[in-house]
Amino acid sequence: MHLFRTDANGKVSEFSPPSDEDAKLLEVEPGISSFAEHPEDAQAYMATLLAEAARWVPVAAQSQTRVHALATAGMRLLSAAVQAPVWAAIESALKASPFAYTSGDAYTISGNFEGLFNWLAIKYILSNAPPGLGGLDLGGASMQIAFAQPEGGSILEDAYFMTRNGTTAHVYSHSYMRMGTNEAHSRLVQMLANDEDAQAGALLPSLANPCLNPGYQTTQIVACPSEGDKLCTRQIHGTGDWQACNALTTRLMHHEYECLLPPCAAMGVYQPSAKGVQFYAVSAFFYTVNGLGLAPWKGEWRGSSRQIADTATSFCARPYSEIIAADKYAGGFCFNSAHIVSLLSVLGIGDESSSVAFSRKVDGFTVSWPLGAQLYFGAEQRCKIYSRLGTHSALTNGEVADLQGNLQASVAGQTPFTHFLPFAASIAIMAIALPLLIHRSMKHRHPFRSIV
Repeated sequence: MHLFRTDANGKVSEFSPPSDEDAKLLEVEPGISSFAEHPEDAQAYMATLLAEAARWVPVAAQSQTRVHALATAGMRLLSAAVQAPVWAAIESALKASPFAYTSGDAYTISGNFEGLFNWLAIKYILSNAPPGLGGLDLGGASMQIAFAQPEGGSILEDAYFMTRNGTTAHVYSHSYMRMGTNEAHSRLVQMLANDEDAQAGALLPSLANPCLNPGYQTTQIVACPSEGDKLCTRQIHGTGDWQACNALTTRLMHHEYECLLPPCAAMGVYQPSAKGVQFYAVSAFFYTVNGLGLAPWKGEWRGSSRQIADTATSFCARPYSEIIAADKYAGGFCFNSAHIVSLLSVLGIGDESSSVAFSRKVDGFTVSWPLGAQLYFGAEQRCKIYSRLGTHSALTNGEVADLQGNLQASVAGQTPFTHFLPFAASIAIMAIALPLLIHRSMKHRHPFRSIV
């Protein structure tokens, strides 16, 4: 959870608990998608989060403090039918909480909007940033890219107009489902299993994975081609070969897919040129380069893919027992580093480019999409996002109709604030976290707090 508060002038700041122990209580795992097979347990899970949130919101203000619950890519991997009972359990907890909850304010948001929220957060933090600002967000299930072009170039698809406090930006945003670290690695293991079948025609005792350090052993369920694509559990062992790993992660980008609207990035997806864009890369982008020793925990690192590759090559060759003793998450850094280098390349960021700042915090803010969501939901911020009608959109047809009506009302001066968030039918976002937004109405002149 992230905690924000807004003063009487509409300025948002991030609240940090007074101790590391309190801060750890706001970091909850697993995400709500883990309740797919036992959705009733999600109610107690949410109630615990709400009780923790209540510690930081004054009792007198709680009944007037509105709460939103937003989920991301981990939930979008589930069908709408599977999601429904999980959300029902979460809504039960929200309605029983001391906060003001409106039915329908708990749902799964689209990946394109997560990208937009991340960009909005970065733009807000770097208020004096020049044109050409971008955000990269790598979660467990998906990856987002969003940016405004430096000189206002055209955006032909995945184009959004974002208006905040009277200023409008033309932003490209796209989310790649199953490009997050966990899902991408699962895809890579399936690719290894397919390659093995094509070469050997039979299952070997253990599948060699160059993206895992030597000594790393694990299992994964895959579709086994030699068994008629029947699901089977495979033993996997690491060989720690970064170059071989990077060759595999590059295949995950699917350069061979036809590009129907050039220029294209991964999987034949249209993307305008990112030349001249200054990116901020967050989440697993940062945690990986930090784990490799390149980025400081309390700062940012502007480095190149070449530097990541050079450092990761030696890291991947180290024994698993050695790296895991230093960091419990280190087992994922070898794959993540190769995946990041492949992603940056396919997104048009050169091997020697230093246009990406790998960051966790900037000016006291955690750089992440929940801050953008907070700004978006804060009525006093007068923030609107709308898609370029007639092009690909994260909005459904019904939402576009609602959008047009809301825009007309806004033009007529009837609504100072509009927001539109697509539900589970759209693309994807983050794998782990359930952001919880709790905010205080500004009209009461109390700090508005949000926990995301």
